Amino acid sequence: MLTSIVMQRVPRRAIWLTICIACSSILEAQEPDDPPPRRPTTPDEAARADIVRRPVLTGRARNNRSSRRTRRTRDRTVDRLALAPDMFGDSGFVNVFTSLRGESGMLAAWDTNKIADNGSVLPKNRVYFDYRLFDNAQSLTNPMVGASGDISRYRVGVERVFGVCDDWSIEFRLPFTGGGDIAIPDLSYGFGGVGNLSVILKRVLTESDTTVTALGFAVNAPTGADATISIPSSPDTITIHNEAVQLMPWVGLLHTPDERFFHQAFAQLQFAANGNSVSATGVGGVLTDQTLLFLDWESGYWIKPHCPDHGMGVAAVFELHYTGTLQSPDLVAGLPPSPAATLAGRSVNVVNMTGGFHVAVGERMTLRTGVSVPLTGSADRFFDTEGIGTLIVHW
Repeated sequence: MLTSIVMQRVPRRAIWLTICIACSSILEAQEPDDPPPRRPTTPDEAARADIVRRPVLTGRARNNRSSRRTRRTRDRTVDRLALAPDMFGDSGFVNVFTSLRGESGMLAAWDTNKIADNGSVLPKNRVYFDYRLFDNAQSLTNPMVGASGDISRYRVGVERVFGVCDDWSIEFRLPFTGGGDIAIPDLSYGFGGVGNLSVILKRVLTESDTTVTALGFAVNAPTGADATISIPSSPDTITIHNEAVQLMPWVGLLHTPDERFFHQAFAQLQFAANGNSVSATGVGGVLTDQTLLFLDWESGYWIKPHCPDHGMGVAAVFELHYTGTLQSPDLVAGLPPSPAATLAGRSVNVVNMTGGFHVAVGERMTLRTGVSVPLTGSADRFFDTEGIGTLIVHW
């Protein structure tokens, strides 16, 4: 009788809906849980699993919450582009090559700040300290008089990404050269101190899952000290005033074909917007730096893939660097001690090879060590070996 009363007072449609909901809840409760994911059993599997789930580490993706790259932060190909090591560079070439009275030498007052030195095609948030020791540098090529000496060069740099999609970055580099003096019976010159400040603008041009191209423009400001040349047989001192502003357009390519191999390349021009004035007692002139071409290539292999959540990554790096002059050298004549003395640049074609190890520690810190050696003959050989040590902190 109770059932008939309920059926009369409650609509049949509501009763059937209640029964269906109850049955659905019972079936869902009886379904087994999903099996837990399989744990990686090898280091390579752990690296791949970690790369798939972690976000991109560089500032261009970490700070970019709305860009198209953020929508791909779980794609491991994006991570391997961001984790590709910076280029070591060779850093073994300076602006002013001089020859006075047949005795050729290299003045290390100012360096070029090549984009390839600690260079990265990809914009990054980073700060770094770089140390270079040039063994047997500054050797004079005249076989009648020999002089040589080691040179220490330091560089600090900071790079910051910006733009709506973090496709831009601006970088500041300031080198310091350890002071020194080289003297021979007929000639001596001094060098050292603060070098030229470089400001580098970078822009991502194209990007795919495995390749990035970028272009940029750098300005080398004459913040370094002047160079002086003394001649013992004369009371005069020749001074080359550091006044030239160097302009440096460049293009770059980064390619990561798989999770272990990586390749990076730069092509750069450097030309002087103005010359460096040369002064001595009663005479003077302007010495204009030659236009330079830089070509740099890097290839490497991750010996231990970098997984920030699992500790350290180690990569081996191999590089080739070419530097060549593209125009005839300039000269200043009529300098002391005789009217016949001249100060002139000279044409060069330098090829250096660099090798080293890139050690990424955790998420933010990188330690690098390497060595560069010249492959060209004595006329274009300006050091015997170059030791390299670098600390990079990403932020």
